[in-house]
Amino acid sequence: QLTGFSDPVYAEAYVNVNQYDIVLDVLIVNQTKDTLQNCTLELATLGDLKLVEKPQPIVLASNDFANIKANVKVASTENGIIFGNIVYDVKGAAGDRNVVV
Repeated sequence: QLTGFSDPVYAEAYVNVNQYDIVLDVLIVNQTKDTLQNCTLELATLGDLKLVEKPQPIVLASNDFANIKANVKVASTENGIIFGNIVYDVKGAAGDRNVVV
């Protein structure tokens, strides 16, 4: 579980580790009555980890959900950290919003 049940965007991740590859399968749920445009999972890493490619932005309708996959390569067995945000625009609103994951 990456966010709380009361957050406007709920996220949870399934982590699959296969030798030097980590696949994050992230479920993102729009819990608002607004359409979320450019909803993006922004990930960053510390240590000998490298994000293979940035996940593409998606559009989530009211109470809709989507799965986003992110691939991370492991260069060594040292400690590493994966962290990020979910950033989105609300249709008709002036600014963007985000949720820390």
